[in-house]
This record gives sequence, structure tokens and C-alpha cells, in this order.
Amino acid sequence: MLTIALPKGRIAKETLEKFEKAFDEKFVFEDRKLILEKAGFRFLNVRNQDVPTYVMHGAADLGVVGLDVLEEKEYDLIKLLDLELGRCKVAFGLVRGEELDFSKSKITVATKHENIAKRYFEEKAMAVDIIKLYGSIELAPLVNLADCIVDIVETGATMKQNGLEVGPTIMESSAHLIANKNSYYAKKDKIFELKEKNRSSSLMGLNLYSKIEPYLEFDEAIVKLHKEFLSFVFENDVDNILDIGCGQGYFLENLNINGKKSFGIDLSSEQILACKQKGIENCDCIDLSKLKEKYDCATAIFDVINYICPNDLENFFKNVYNVLNKNAYFIFDVNSLFGFEDVAQGSINIDLEDKFIAIDALFEDEKLITDITLFSQNKNKSFTKESDSITQYYYDEETLTKLLEIVGFKVENIKKYFAT
Repeated sequence: MLTIALPKGRIAKETLEKFEKAFDEKFVFEDRKLILEKAGFRFLNVRNQDVPTYVMHGAADLGVVGLDVLEEKEYDLIKLLDLELGRCKVAFGLVRGEELDFSKSKITVATKHENIAKRYFEEKAMAVDIIKLYGSIELAPLVNLADCIVDIVETGATMKQNGLEVGPTIMESSAHLIANKNSYYAKKDKIFELKEKNRSSSLMGLNLYSKIEPYLEFDEAIVKLHKEFLSFVFENDVDNILDIGCGQGYFLENLNINGKKSFGIDLSSEQILACKQKGIENCDCIDLSKLKEKYDCATAIFDVINYICPNDLENFFKNVYNVLNKNAYFIFDVNSLFGFEDVAQGSINIDLEDKFIAIDALFEDEKLITDITLFSQNKNKSFTKESDSITQYYYDEETLTKLLEIVGFKVENIKKYFAT
């Protein structure tokens, strides 16, 4: 049995809804009970701030907690997955009309996020006086207790109502699935099975993958593949393009340079953040099924289709079909059996100055399971460990053609392509 600590409130409810979808069971805490046992799981209903404590000390194998809480606690836990729930940010709050004066010899900050604020100013080599408060933090700058505050921001409405405005962002936060180290190794199979069950509503390790992608030397293969897609776009004079699984925006960048109207979506917030940092604004972290606009062409580049499990593939194609105008195009690539068996399978270790990456991929039963481990060096020279896995599925031409035709697509061309 896996024991999972959940934070009270909306995040617990949304997490249990994911379990209901995955296991076709009803998961509800009765009345004021703090423990729910069902389908091989024991859920603990605890305060948000206490989730990492339960996991750290082994009272729970897993926990669901905001990244801000995790960063504040600084416990040695494994981050398994970004659940994309409860999105918010840790940001400065300033008296309306004022700006943060970084030229001051010392800044006074009121916050309940002491460690996050402290690290922020340490990285800027600035002196800071931090005042710990537990509530009504917005009062501090209004009564001259502090120059500013550091607090959780969702919409900024609370700050606005109290005469403050949202200042610079320190970090983005969302609910993460975390694991006790001992439990992770002792119950690894059960934990991965849980992730597999929730794969349709999870990111399957894609946020962690986004962090290591720049070090995998895929640049040449990506450039060649993008040339193929761009050739199709120009030969068919296609505009108004939706790039599904846009990743870090390389294809969007090419479309923007060439004056093509386009929009990219990705389920990984880390990938979209990378796009924004490169100045690519025509993208969003949103599910395909939530789109309202219609497009004249949809692309899914660099094995996006292979990340979709067999049970969800037909529905994915339906969602693509529904966002396309009449006579629109849908073009995508998939990995071949040779690509899975002879190229993708195996182990890689990458040893860098401030990080170490270990990748282990095994292909069997027509799916490739890739375990990823990343050790990142902190400012104090210690290392933070993140582990996750990605599952990709092999699809042959017959399977893909049949599903596409069921949905309503007409397959016009299938091209053999070698990116190496």
C-alpha cells in the first residue's frame, strides 16, 4: 500500500479527481476524517505546510505539495512530477506606485517564505533584513514595517485590494508529486505503476526532460526535421499553424521569422517558460482539448505522437480534427521500430560542471521507458536530485492510418525519413 499525504482544500480535491479518472473509483474523504483507504492507497489529509514533513520522516511514501513549500522547507526529497495544479507564483508586493530599489544598502522584506527570499537576495549579493510574518502580510509595507513583501500570488487581487501591486516574480509554483527517498527505491515499481495509471493527466516526466534536453545534442536532427516540415508549409502555402507539443519553440521561431501566423501549445510549463525566455510569446501551456480557435494546419514534431498512450491516441486525433478548418492539414512524425530498438534504447551519463545527468532507456512490449535522473548543484555546493520517467509507444503505419481515418482524416502521404 502506498501512503500519500495531500494538502487540505482544492489541491486535494483535484488530485483525487485524477485518481478517480485513472482508477475508475470514487475517492472522497468522509466528513472530517483525515485518512482515506481505497484501491491500495492510503491518503492523509494534512496541512499544506506539513506535507513535506510527513514525507521526509516516512509517515507518507508520497506527497502532493506546492513547489514553493518544497523550496521553503529545503528537505532532501525526490520531485517526481509536476501535476500542473494550483499554479501561482512567489512575487514581491509593493505599495502602489513604488518600485523595488535595489540600490539601497539593505532592503527590509516581510514574508512567510524566509528561505526563498533569502536565497533570492543572496544570489544578487544584496543585504536583506527578513521579518517573518504568518498572516496579513500585506499590512507590512503600509505601516512601514517593511519596504515590501514576498508572498504567493495567483491573481494579484488581494494585493490590489490592500493598496499594493505585484512586483518582480521570484519563482513559479504548482503542485508537485514528491517521494520519500527510501520509499522511492523500496516501492519503485508501485510508484511507477501509479504514474503510468495517471499518465493521461500527468506530464510523464516532460518537465524534467525539458531541463536536460539542451545537453542531449539533438540540434542537428531537429534542424533537419524542421526543414522537412517547413518545406511542406511553403510548398502548400500554409498559414495559421498550430504546433502541438511545441517544446522550447524552435519550430515556432522558424515560423515567426518567416512571417507565418502560428501558435504553439505544450503540456510542460517548463517548456513554455523556455519559449517565453527566448522571446516567443505566441505559445501557452494548455491542453489541446481546451482550444477554441480553428487552424489551417496542425503540426506535431519530434515524436509527439509517440508520447500518447494507445488508449488516448484516437481521442487525441479527434481533438486535432476539431481544431482544424475544412481542408486543413495535419502533419506529424513518429519514431520507427528501428529508432526505438537500435537508437533510443540504452544508457547515457552526462557529467557537467554543475550537474550530472543519467538516462536509462529500455524498449520492450512496444514501448520505450526512459528513466531520467538529474543532480543539480546548489549555491552551497550541495546537490538536488530529481528523478522521473518518460513512456513512449511504438505505432506502425497501419494502426495510425486506421485511427486517423476513423476520426475523419484522409491520409495523403507517408514519407520515410532519417534524421541522422
